Amino acid sequence: MVLHWRARFYSRQHPRWHSKRRNCARSELRYPATQLRHSFLRRPELEHFESYGFEPQILVLEPRAALAALMTGDLDFYTATGTTTRAALRGVPVRVIMVGLNRPDHVLVVSKEITSIDQLRGKVIGGYTAQATVNTVLIELLRKRGLKPDEYKILNVGTARLPALLSGNVPAAVLNGLETAKAVKQGFRALARAADEIELATGGLGALVASIQSKREIFRLVV
Repeated sequence: MVLHWRARFYSRQHPRWHSKRRNCARSELRYPATQLRHSFLRRPELEHFESYGFEPQILVLEPRAALAALMTGDLDFYTATGTTTRAALRGVPVRVIMVGLNRPDHVLVVSKEITSIDQLRGKVIGGYTAQATVNTVLIELLRKRGLKPDEYKILNVGTARLPALLSGNVPAAVLNGLETAKAVKQGFRALARAADEIELATGGLGALVASIQSKREIFRLVV
């Protein structure tokens, strides 16, 4: 399953807030350890949301499930701006309402035996899912260094890219910042950093258009 961060917030006017307000400080967090990378979803920022009367809950969902939850109103915010943007372009009534970064924190990390992009020719590289931002970043990084898509293969393993790299199942993978730090500590090499050459909005908040229109005060406070 492909996993993402997702968040739900309850305002002081929401019945769930009144039933749980005494335990507000103990927000529920459910996530893969490698996915804690969005600064506005870390503990101090969650407490900031709480000071405005919100009870943030971080949920782990795969993209299609998250979009479906947005559509039904079971989810208020969605943190994958790439997925949200692509859905909006397909006509899904969702919009990106906040961007966290204007350059991706993804890094192409390789085994220590690899010292150049050219050595990845003919290799299998760990990706996320087809058309995902991670894969787009990977293809662009390699293209800028002379490798065409037909000169390597992408193995889509979702959030298991770091384990796939550490286990030797793939010699290279695109990782996020925290995953990169862990890999480098174990002897792997950061071969190319997307932030150095790719300008692309990543991280942020997406929401359903109907929710934006009907919950203006809540959205104004959050954003």
